[in-house]
Amino acid sequence: MDLPSLIANLQSLRALSLRGCSRLKSVPPLGKLKNLRVVDVFDTGIKEVPQGMENLVKLKVLDMGGIDLHELPKEILTKLSQLQYLHLPIRVNAPIEDLASFELLEEFGGRFCDLHNFHKFMSSHHNYEKDWWYTIFVGQVNFDSGLDDGIPKQRRVIVGDCAIEAGGGEAATSIFLPRGIDILKIRSCHGLSSCFVDNFLSWTTSLRGLTCEINDCDDIEWIINWSSGRDTTTDPHCISFRSLIVRDLQNLVVLCKGKIASHTFSGLTELVTHNCNRMKLLFPRAILQDLKNLEKLGVAWCSQYRYETHIHLIVKACNAKNRDTLGVFLTLSI
Repeated sequence: MDLPSLIANLQSLRALSLRGCSRLKSVPPLGKLKNLRVVDVFDTGIKEVPQGMENLVKLKVLDMGGIDLHELPKEILTKLSQLQYLHLPIRVNAPIEDLASFELLEEFGGRFCDLHNFHKFMSSHHNYEKDWWYTIFVGQVNFDSGLDDGIPKQRRVIVGDCAIEAGGGEAATSIFLPRGIDILKIRSCHGLSSCFVDNFLSWTTSLRGLTCEINDCDDIEWIINWSSGRDTTTDPHCISFRSLIVRDLQNLVVLCKGKIASHTFSGLTELVTHNCNRMKLLFPRAILQDLKNLEKLGVAWCSQYRYETHIHLIVKACNAKNRDTLGVFLTLSI
């Protein structure tokens, strides 16, 4: 099914929404519709960007998520500097140079082909002060998942099957995460530092704390390992966790090491560790007093973990903090 070419005569048209028209295979040239503010072709069957898009200089919303498109025409985005909302097809490698011109962007969804490109993008945007929403995929992702999965507005980064390596084979420096990040998911990444947060830094996490999930990254030995002389209480890179789920980290020894700021885990409500066979302890004893908000604890298939002694200390610490709080419960799977 094709959209009638007569639509090009509607020169006062301000919004064109074809969202969910999966049988739609093509859209006629839109270059004459210079009053368009919204173009939404999410989850349609089109295979190429409509001709004339570069002329829509008043465009504020462009949603191309969920379409089977592998690349964008060169420099098309540089002409659309008024965009406030941009979702790119998940198969497209987001063009870093073109994105640099968007000063009004409030919501972005897209994918970078590797951590090197994501690092370049974030290096140019880590001073971006605007309050924005984003879903950013890095590396290999499930192309069937799309960008619009029914989750309300969030700030999230999802990384899969990547190596932390800059151009020319040199090891990359720490990668800045976007401001205010809510969710970070890392899966099957290689070449990581032995300390997880040495690879990913956040100037500010969400006020709710970071929901973090790390799977199948064998280089990681600690999630946090601060040197004894470092003042973590004022360090802008310190991440505060709300939920931490780690699975299949075969070299993980302990979650944290060194002097840790109390706010790092004071907001933690969920902690799950599965199949981390070198891990004997979750936390050093000094950290246990900070687990005042822990509601769910799951430890499973960690063959060297000292279940009886350490779980007893964690439960005791949580009960001491929560003894006057109704509705707090601790679940344990071993």
